[in-house]
Amino acid sequence: MAWTLYRLAIMMESGSALTTGVKDLLDISKGRGGLFMAVLRQIANDLKGGSRNPRQIVEYVRGVMPELPELDTFLQLMRINLDEGQPIALQLRTLARAMRDELTNQIERRRQSAEMRIVIITSAVVVPVLLVIVGGPTLLTLMRVLR
Repeated sequence: MAWTLYRLAIMMESGSALTTGVKDLLDISKGRGGLFMAVLRQIANDLKGGSRNPRQIVEYVRGVMPELPELDTFLQLMRINLDEGQPIALQLRTLARAMRDELTNQIERRRQSAEMRIVIITSAVVVPVLLVIVGGPTLLTLMRVLR
């Protein structure tokens, strides 16, 4: 979703309207994409066909999609742009950056967790084996000397 929002922001900054940017983004994706791309396809179809106004589109998407704060923010921005004509490129770029930062933070937390597991496994398995390998011959030599 962050990548898509970032690309949409770039298209809007270059002068495209939201509806044109969404259409171009869908053309670029060539039918691929995840759940957010499916939402954009539905929004584009509703806007193109005129079957729903922006408020109805927002309510429809909220009803069929899981509750995600980022999606809700996007829907509000979309409604503001379509109803009031307010530019939203900067807000889309900021939202995309925040989502990428959160993903980066999640990856970093997982990396730190994996590091800790590696240290624990090393401590629990490798160190005792090393003690047996190094300490065994030393203990045998010590027993011979003390006899």
